Amino acid sequence: MTLSNLSANPLTSVAISDTLPLAASGGQMRVASPANAATTCGSGTITAVANSTSVSLNGGTVPARAGGGIGAAGSCVLQVDVTAAAGVYTNSATVTATETYANGSTHTVNASHSRSITFNSALAATKTFSPSATSSGGKSRVTVRLNNTGAVALTNVSVTDPLPAGMVVANPANAYTTCSGATTVNATPGASSGQP
Repeated sequence: MTLSNLSANPLTSVAISDTLPLAASGGQMRVASPANAATTCGSGTITAVANSTSVSLNGGTVPARAGGGIGAAGSCVLQVDVTAAAGVYTNSATVTATETYANGSTHTVNASHSRSITFNSALAATKTFSPSATSSGGKSRVTVRLNNTGAVALTNVSVTDPLPAGMVVANPANAYTTCSGATTVNATPGASSGQP
């Protein structure tokens, strides 16, 4: 999150509140572990507990606009790593701060902003038959290949393959998997589905 200040004086008592969102698919965005939380907004206190659903900053400062109020806007950032299941998330954050005028009087300023992010699924699958054509009553080997595009291993993976009408598991099934872990393959000859 980047905060900008167009005032000739610093913004003080800056507070950011960010309740992490749910996706339409039901997933919950959470603070990652580690959170790697950091800010350039002065000596503000960050609250970003790993696996929690909110982020906040209190007591921050946004620098004044350069050139006595006619130059580049003052700015600072708050950054926190977040994680979520696959889905589209719209995150909204609110900010309050104290602005000081040239005569010393103050007033509270408020701002908010929303931004969407898409978390793509790390799991993908392809299915092939070999041979791709055979005579009635013949045999073909079906291969379901799972791909993980994520940075960490996927666990508790389950695959169910319901075969189309008229197609059954051959006898013998010759079923096996190259997936690691304590795997079990269910492919009963004559059945209309297989489950590794």
